[in-house]
Amino acid sequence: MTVLETLAILESATLECKKRDINTPEVREALDLLEPHIRPEWLISQFRHHIGGERENGYQREGQQQVLRPTFEGIRDSVKELIGKQMDALARKFAATHDMSVKEEIERLAREYGNLGARKEIERKMDALTREYHNTHDPEIPEEIYRLARQLGEMEH
Repeated sequence: MTVLETLAILESATLECKKRDINTPEVREALDLLEPHIRPEWLISQFRHHIGGERENGYQREGQQQVLRPTFEGIRDSVKELIGKQMDALARKFAATHDMSVKEEIERLAREYGNLGARKEIERKMDALTREYHNTHDPEIPEEIYRLARQLGEMEH
């Protein structure tokens, strides 16, 4: 499982926690894989704590999501920082060795790094459009939200 796959699993859990039980082996495995690397350490503990327990009432699931959203963003930011540090270390190695496999790894990480930033921006746009639609009921807004959702889906492939 790659880092981006673990983030996709946690993001899906965060978005779907109001609809289904997210305390699944897949989510726990993603947390286990990220745990040694995420700073501050409490982010993984907090996410893990809030996926457990039964939440039968809507307000409980809403509260769960309100905790998971910023916790997930912290985890994603930590991963982005780690990728940046790894790219810096590889850049120094490439400067010393001129090894093309190191350059290819830098390019792969740069794509991952870019996708993390792009995903966050698209999600912010979708959140803003959702709030605007709630206030205005502009019929063009859902179409724009669907377009942005398709963009997010394309990033995963």
